[in-house]
Amino acid sequence: MLVDPEDHIDVADAVSEPQLDPELARRLGTQGRAHARELAWPLIAAQVQHLLDDRRDAPHVSRLNVLLVNHTSEISGGERSLLDLLRGLPSTVLAVVACPPGDLQDAARSADLEVRSLRGIDGSLRLHPLHSSRAAVELATAAVGLRWIALDHPEFDGDLVIRRFFSKRSRN
Repeated sequence: MLVDPEDHIDVADAVSEPQLDPELARRLGTQGRAHARELAWPLIAAQVQHLLDDRRDAPHVSRLNVLLVNHTSEISGGERSLLDLLRGLPSTVLAVVACPPGDLQDAARSADLEVRSLRGIDGSLRLHPLHSSRAAVELATAAVGLRWIALDHPEFDGDLVIRRFFSKRSRN
């Protein structure tokens, strides 16, 4: 179900719909459990190990490069999990965290990860005469910042990019 998080009527309708339709509730529950199994840490760890094994077997490539990009410096469960994953990677992996200054940068530095500053993105993808233009400028500025990070790391070809743009409710 996709809803506009800023439209309280849309959210209320989406929340009440499975209560009124037992078949929909069953189907959503089944799909949710299947999706959660796909996101289990043992499976994610196996996927990362597979990437590392592929790199080790390729004679022309020396290491895996990972870039974690976030549009804010706020820390929630997702960011904590990603930092834990990056912290646990072997030293043959170059891990860079790119985000605005703040809590996430501090946590990444304390985990001995390389940190690069990006300008934050507060814009919304919801169409609006003023806010949409501002969001487009913020995205373009962030893209330029990411390009500079790539130029700073010529060996970094972005084998694995984890992005978290617009994953939280924007402040419009």
